[in-house]
Amino acid sequence: MPEAAARGDTSMPARREASMRAQTSQIPKREGSQKSMSSQASNGSRPRPPPKIANGRFEIEKRLGAGCFGEVWRGVNAETRQEIAVKFESLQARTQQLEQEAAIMSLLRQPVQPQGFSECFYFGREGRYNCMAMELLGRSLEDCMQLCKGRFTARSSAMVAGQLIRRAEYLHSKGIIHRDI
Repeated sequence: MPEAAARGDTSMPARREASMRAQTSQIPKREGSQKSMSSQASNGSRPRPPPKIANGRFEIEKRLGAGCFGEVWRGVNAETRQEIAVKFESLQARTQQLEQEAAIMSLLRQPVQPQGFSECFYFGREGRYNCMAMELLGRSLEDCMQLCKGRFTARSSAMVAGQLIRRAEYLHSKGIIHRDI
């Protein structure tokens, strides 16, 4: 619990966080998501996710990255051939976060999908995973930095900072505090 909330602080960030907790606590949990589960296997021993999800609607192609939460893979919409990103979270993971992330993404798109936030196309359980199919955005900030040989110009830095601030403001307007920027 944040210190401000523990002190009974009724500042705007504390109220927003409490509001978000209240909103997400109403999301129904899938069977097994509240059980105490062992931690995820190491990156090298993770089994490959299913080749298709959502009854074949999305095909899984190439692993893009991994972290303590799970893995991100590139895929395609089988009907439109649009490239997508798919996050996989093991049902054996100690904490289940993907369902809450999908709910937050749904909240963010109201009344319209804002620029810079991926659209969630699907969330569900596939075999031993929770998975979320979402819009694949452009290059990462790290990729852009590498293209610039490790240095942004002052103008580029200001543009990135402006975008970051606008997106953080949008999250805050929806009562969401990211806590990991």
